Amino acid sequence: MVTDMKTPRELKVRFPYMFTKADVYAFEFPKVWFPAFATLCEQIDALLGDKKRGFRWLQTKEKFGSARYYWQMTGRAHSIHIDMINTKGVVTTLVDRPKKSQPTIVNRIGELVGQAQEATSKICFVCGEPGELATNRTWLLVLCPKHRAQDRRGELKFNGFTDEEL
Repeated sequence: MVTDMKTPRELKVRFPYMFTKADVYAFEFPKVWFPAFATLCEQIDALLGDKKRGFRWLQTKEKFGSARYYWQMTGRAHSIHIDMINTKGVVTTLVDRPKKSQPTIVNRIGELVGQAQEATSKICFVCGEPGELATNRTWLLVLCPKHRAQDRRGELKFNGFTDEEL
């Protein structure tokens, strides 16, 4: 799948069931993460087929330098995310609440979301090039060497979406 979507607004038009107006969600992540997120939406849509099964995004954002994509789906038991920060970075643990067996499709979506989130932990928040977590700052970010240097000089600029693109 190759997405032609460039903005969250286009994504919402293409997959309206994933983004309901009642939800409190945001696109609080950089533009460089958007193509992978749009592809993730396409993959989930393909898995769901004609039966969308109550899937929707609750929130999409940056947290501790990488993406967090929170979602809800009929038949899915919710997990608890525990993030721990140490000198080497962030360790995220998912703790599943006791549940009966979840449908295979729910597990597959969970795997895709996890892979998409993990991929953002290795690319620069600004340009998308390979990067590493910068832990010597108050707001953790994955940065490439060029943008790490800009950050040290206080010149780092975030490239987010405009109101028109949302």
